[in-house]
Amino acid sequence: MRKNHIIGGLITFGAGLFMMYYNSPYVVELFKGAVQPLLIIIGLLALGAAILGNKAFRRMNFIVSAVFLLLGLYGLYD
Repeated sequence: MRKNHIIGGLITFGAGLFMMYYNSPYVVELFKGAVQPLLIIIGLLALGAAILGNKAFRRMNFIVSAVFLLLGLYGLYD
């Protein structure tokens, strides 16, 4: 690799880390906002697997769906 590519990559990476640190409240809010819909979707998929899926994993899928749906709904409330 060329020396300029390495230096440019390190500067870009460092600037990205600095901007993430500088705007950390916005980054945290972005992650908090993206997690709730994902938890709800995973919970609904696990609920569907519990209802329509294999009987051997039914109890585990119900538990997983309850946990993910409760966490997702609490996140929307919070």
